[in-house]
Amino acid sequence: MRICDLRSAQTEQHALDATVLSHYRVLYERQRLLGKSVSQRKNHEIALRQFERFLGRAPLLSDLSDRNVTAAMQWLMDNGRAPRTANKFKDCICAQWSFYKRKGIDGIREWPEVENIPVPERVPQCWSQEQLASIYRVIVDQRGLIADVPAPTWWCGFVSVIYDTGERRYPVEYLPEGDVDFRAGTVLFRADHRKGKTRDIVRSLHTDTVMILASMARGEPELPIFRLPFCTSTLYGRFKKILKQAGLSSDRSSMFHKIRKTTASFFEAAGGNATDLLDHSSRRVTMRYLDPSVIGGVNAINVLPRPNHPDRNDDGPPRAA
Repeated sequence: MRICDLRSAQTEQHALDATVLSHYRVLYERQRLLGKSVSQRKNHEIALRQFERFLGRAPLLSDLSDRNVTAAMQWLMDNGRAPRTANKFKDCICAQWSFYKRKGIDGIREWPEVENIPVPERVPQCWSQEQLASIYRVIVDQRGLIADVPAPTWWCGFVSVIYDTGERRYPVEYLPEGDVDFRAGTVLFRADHRKGKTRDIVRSLHTDTVMILASMARGEPELPIFRLPFCTSTLYGRFKKILKQAGLSSDRSSMFHKIRKTTASFFEAAGGNATDLLDHSSRRVTMRYLDPSVIGGVNAINVLPRPNHPDRNDDGPPRAA
């Protein structure tokens, strides 16, 4: 072993203690999350903080038990968190736990066997054209600056890019100015900032959106065109305020992802393939985004014969003999 490698190994061994956090920093984060998205790292760190709040102290390796993880999931729901949030906590903690068990880390006595909490699958809902218009009316009345851009311009550009492309918030938030082709009216979303980091995609922008982005351009291609002088939590808080001013729901399901669902639903209703647009891995995933009130489809009661009137359509007069 080289001297530098030996020193590195000694430093890491010294950094490890009985806490889960130290093993996460030294082992899991460096080996399992290498090259993964910022959101994945954030999810794991949030789960560790939740575990610490539940226990009232720093979690130890000896705390990794089915009983503790299940109790923490129940504690999260008792404190108003959704089953989906509790399941995400479980997934992160159990992923770390399994990794340490495979590594043969001392203090890990058993493999995790924690079940997910059943999560009801809701009917997808998007915004109507009238609701979208009400959001834009509130946006144009915003005051002040975001970075050095007038707030109405910043918000119109941000919401419009998500709406035009159906892309997630994160890739739009970190979109470099140089990846906007103002002449072609297209935008390049690089895999580096996209979920899964699997591939780049190119999407078209409406002329109105291109004009807004052009007014925001600073000639600095490497920097995000949507610069934020505050954290993502503040971004969500301000968007919630916009939704409330528009008279719309501002809960967790009504955030930026609902714009993505709105785009998918109207695109599908117009004859497009929303699975391709959203770059989903399967049609089943896409169906969780499509609002049935928008996409329509064949209704069973409009095609089935009535069992008590076999000579009659459900929606018409009796059939001719």
